[in-house]
Amino acid sequence: MKEKQKKQKKKGFNYLFLLLSILVYMFFLIASPNKRGLLNRNILNLLAKILPVLILIFVFMFLLELFFPVKKMASLLKKQKNIVLWGVSILTGILSTGSIYLWYPILKELKENGVKDEIIAVFIFNRAIKLQLLPMMIIYFGLKYVIILTVVMIVLSVFYGLVFKFINEI
Repeated sequence: MKEKQKKQKKKGFNYLFLLLSILVYMFFLIASPNKRGLLNRNILNLLAKILPVLILIFVFMFLLELFFPVKKMASLLKKQKNIVLWGVSILTGILSTGSIYLWYPILKELKENGVKDEIIAVFIFNRAIKLQLLPMMIIYFGLKYVIILTVVMIVLSVFYGLVFKFINEI
């Protein structure tokens, strides 16, 4: 019962936020009519820049969920050898982007479907390697340092996963 009330309250807040946003936009359109065209042009330019990326992300997420649902991925991961699991965990951890909070439901579902804790731990540890920041790191610190740091982080992620496995077995 409380869950339903929370969902309704959240839904009401979403509509309130949308209404408030529209009212603020309308206020600025009325308060400054000479900048109306500039405001609309800026919004359209921003939308034109963001919309293709949003569409690409939506299509990618749709195809990923269509062809690789979490339960199917978990069953595939359970059948693999340990070395493959660890490698997939390292690679997906490095490639994953976005807030970790968005990954928690997926990781929870993978765990519920039999993926081991140490594999999830290695994934989370390897999220610290950010591919998009590597060029900047190379400029600031040099290629040799970045390669050594990345390799050390990958090795430590495996060590961390083994420690996690050992702690779980106690």
